[in-house]
Amino acid sequence: MIGPDDQPVGIQGAQTISRARKSIPIPGLDELSLKHQKATGSGNTGPIISVSGRYLSLVYLLVAVLLAPPLGKAVVVVDVEGRFQVRRILKVASTKFPLGGPAGAVGDKQRSGGDGVEETANRDQPQMTNDTVSRISTEDLKHLYVYKPTREQLKPTLESAEGFMLYGNHGSKGREWWGTIVIGGGVGDGDISCGWRGWLRVEGERVEPFQEGISVQEALQLRKERHAQVDAARGRLLGRSEAGDVRLN
Repeated sequence: MIGPDDQPVGIQGAQTISRARKSIPIPGLDELSLKHQKATGSGNTGPIISVSGRYLSLVYLLVAVLLAPPLGKAVVVVDVEGRFQVRRILKVASTKFPLGGPAGAVGDKQRSGGDGVEETANRDQPQMTNDTVSRISTEDLKHLYVYKPTREQLKPTLESAEGFMLYGNHGSKGREWWGTIVIGGGVGDGDISCGWRGWLRVEGERVEPFQEGISVQEALQLRKERHAQVDAARGRLLGRSEAGDVRLN
């Protein structure tokens, strides 16, 4: 397990597992996932989301939201690529969380749609907003488990991580284990799978080009404003898919 300085630490976390579908606490993304599952008939047979493009940016955001209050969950990240950096989570959390919807939890009442996709009944969950979500702390990072296996070690690592989270001798049985995010594995690995074949492509927000007919002098006058727009757009994430698009932050 890796700590804030990418050094091994003892981590508290999780307790019981739910085979029901987990929900994603980012407005619009959970609904898009359900729409994709229904359209493809994938149901609960694979990851909630398979992500391509700038998937690390989404992973940092999602992990920060899951670990911080009010959700306060535990998360496993299995990083085959070796690019995940725990310290980046604190940088993501230095701004307001883009939350506005509920998140499911183990123990929620479930309802099953006609197509077999289980949906979380969220009426018992808090309606989270920017004002109710706390910024993540280094203490919250103690509930993050990071494994960095080789590709050949991926399957046994996933099995070992699940066994440890369910039955291991760790000190935080009060935290719910949300699930596992796999970076660089196969499309069917983990609750969220990240790689080049994901159906959800994460991109930075596009900045519209200058209007046609603008003069060089006008462009130079707008240069400072333009740079600010480009810098801001880099941090705004969009998720694009055949099932629809969603703003992620």
